[in-house]
Amino acid sequence: SGPSASHSACGVAGASWAKLPSSIAAEWQVYRDHLCAEYANLFPKLCLAFPEIFPAAHCTEAAWFRAHSLYTSRALPFQPERMQPDEVLVPFLDRMNHDSHSAVVNVAWNGVGLEASRGAVMLRDVKAGEELILSYGCKGNAELVLGYGFAIWGNPHEAARVCVEVSDFAAPDCAKLAAVSSAFDVVVDAIRSRAYCRVHRPGTVTFHVTMDDLEAPASQDSAWAALCKFCRAVGATAGVALEDVLQDILMRTCTDLVRVEDAAQDFDLEVWEAHLKKMRARDSVAVGSALCATSVDGVTTALRHAQLVVVMAALNLLMGGEELPGEVQPSRSLASGNKWCALQ
Repeated sequence: SGPSASHSACGVAGASWAKLPSSIAAEWQVYRDHLCAEYANLFPKLCLAFPEIFPAAHCTEAAWFRAHSLYTSRALPFQPERMQPDEVLVPFLDRMNHDSHSAVVNVAWNGVGLEASRGAVMLRDVKAGEELILSYGCKGNAELVLGYGFAIWGNPHEAARVCVEVSDFAAPDCAKLAAVSSAFDVVVDAIRSRAYCRVHRPGTVTFHVTMDDLEAPASQDSAWAALCKFCRAVGATAGVALEDVLQDILMRTCTDLVRVEDAAQDFDLEVWEAHLKKMRARDSVAVGSALCATSVDGVTTALRHAQLVVVMAALNLLMGGEELPGEVQPSRSLASGNKWCALQ
């Protein structure tokens, strides 16, 4: 179930929204609303129909959240090779800590079955007293915090949330707003089924961008390629250049990620790095090859940092003049502070 943490993911989201990046907070709000709807659909119906099995005093919304977190943070796939496997609870195995590095992981779960290859198997010999470690998968901090309540400092598997809005292309009083909004919706409809794309409310779309996306060939179908093509397509209607709109979106994302306490502070890396250093010193638990954060302040800082590393890498790629996905000519140098939003 991961390093010892004094909270659940729902607890982090419920009590500390201000500590989360706005894109993550919006995503988790959708998840929380889904759990609330499930609870409302089941209770008090079950309490009224089966009061001895589901006593109302025990079946509170808080208890529902806790039960859901306990199950989802411990359940293992019945048979991992299935596309949508059922899940099972395996005592003892569900207490093992996580690491994504193959050289450190020494236990694998092969599912339920009578075959000799099924069950939990050792991947190598272990020494007496050596910790048994199971990989939960190559998950970023956004997944680890939501599912298990901890985060990894410098997590290399992070999927940064880059949110794009209609207002990124046209101001509310812009004459082209209607045309831009229509183009925005058309392009969103074309990509909303992609695994790296999320649509939580009208007029916005969020891309989950990883370091692997940034290192992939420009022709590959990835979140980064889709983000560039999206901005180019909508920008053509708005009359703005890809580089300008994408730079502003990424800079806005960075600013959101480095906010420490003052919601109005500007993008200040020095302040952020001081905060990061303080939190890493205060909350670092060694597990396998990683250092993990387990407090609310620690996990939200580690999550922000992992997201920021990806977004800064995307900015460096954009400003480095390299070819962007789908473009004909190389990217030009960017003008700092270009305020293209106020279209005439």
